[in-house]
Amino acid sequence: MAKKQRPQTMTIQGETIKIVYKDLSDDGNLGSCHCSNRLIKIEETLQGRELNRVIAHEVMHMKLRLSGLYNFMPYKLEEALCEMMENGLGSNIVYEDVD
Repeated sequence: MAKKQRPQTMTIQGETIKIVYKDLSDDGNLGSCHCSNRLIKIEETLQGRELNRVIAHEVMHMKLRLSGLYNFMPYKLEEALCEMMENGLGSNIVYEDVD
């Protein structure tokens, strides 16, 4: 099966979000969400299920921030919701073929 392209942009709540893949090893994170810049950064070495899960996690952060819902919850709750998305939906969405 041919490898699918990693998404470079997504539309989230009517906003175009750019997705960049870069070395994040200095940050200690696999991904990050920059709502004011409409930007998601993903560790460039990720593949397969791990890539899918991190994208789903960061997309959920972006959705919560764009909607303003994050203003009504502690960060630990936001992170729990993102982890729920990552472990549920993220394992079912395929951006890249999984061996």
